[in-house]
Amino acid sequence: MDNPKTSLRRIASIDLPSCPHKPGPLHTVVADEAANIYYSDELNHTVVSLDRTGKLRWFTGGRGSEPGQFWYPKGLALGFTSIETSVIPCLAVADSWNMRVQFFTQDGCFLTIQTSAWGGTFAETTDVRFIIVASLDHQEMVDGYWLVLDRGNHRLCILGMDGGMRAQIGRCVDPQTENRWRSATLADLMEKSGGSPPELIPYFDALYYPARILGHSEEALYVWEPLSRKLKGVVQHSQFIVPFSGDNEGQCFAADGSGFLKWLQEAGRIRRYDHNGELREEYKAEGILVPSNLSSDRFWVQVEDRLECWQLAEGTE
Repeated sequence: MDNPKTSLRRIASIDLPSCPHKPGPLHTVVADEAANIYYSDELNHTVVSLDRTGKLRWFTGGRGSEPGQFWYPKGLALGFTSIETSVIPCLAVADSWNMRVQFFTQDGCFLTIQTSAWGGTFAETTDVRFIIVASLDHQEMVDGYWLVLDRGNHRLCILGMDGGMRAQIGRCVDPQTENRWRSATLADLMEKSGGSPPELIPYFDALYYPARILGHSEEALYVWEPLSRKLKGVVQHSQFIVPFSGDNEGQCFAADGSGFLKWLQEAGRIRRYDHNGELREEYKAEGILVPSNLSSDRFWVQVEDRLECWQLAEGTE
């Protein structure tokens, strides 16, 4: 990997175990505060956890519809679920073709399943995220909620820790129709609302087969549509389209308050953008990029049966 402006440093390299089969392409990797790793192996229908050294902690799965089995598991997220009167740290798995979300303890024990929201069953769950609502000094969590990307129903569901529906964003609008309307970027909406703050931006909720949730806080939260090749920011239960300086290539796979990362698979390149969608840097990348819960200056790469973590570091030209 190379780049004239920013150096890349490999900070971790882990051999992937066979559980029980040779690992396939990983869909998502997340890490907890103890640096334990969790990943979804989509083609082998398994979810695996390793410790920080790469030693196997547990795995669960096998193709099926029973609790603890999966049918193409995709997005993962660490968070909290409420069962009866207890709030439990957990791992949520978007069990996509079973059209549900499964919840496990961080030790791999099954907890519960969510199959519907707001009276409608999920059609294909592709990603999940837990959003912490912190105290004013950000020292403790006072509440939290789950985001579930229901791809088949073209919606982003907002659920409480108890699984109760709070809200949803999304109505199916195909890209050709949406493009005939005036595309809503954040600048467009701010101009239309006379420079009003985000909570007064006009409502906009067109979605079309969304595949990924990017970002991990209310300050930087996005939905990626691979078919329309649009990244849509979520603000106060509405959306805006992120313009990428005329760039319509690649897949978005990471976002935070500082910017975005795109992966150009065929070219073997990573592009880094600022929060306005302006291209800043480009890097050569070997292997397959795996979306994760890291910030936009770090990312996981799968190179055959090895998982590597790389970090961007400021350098000189």
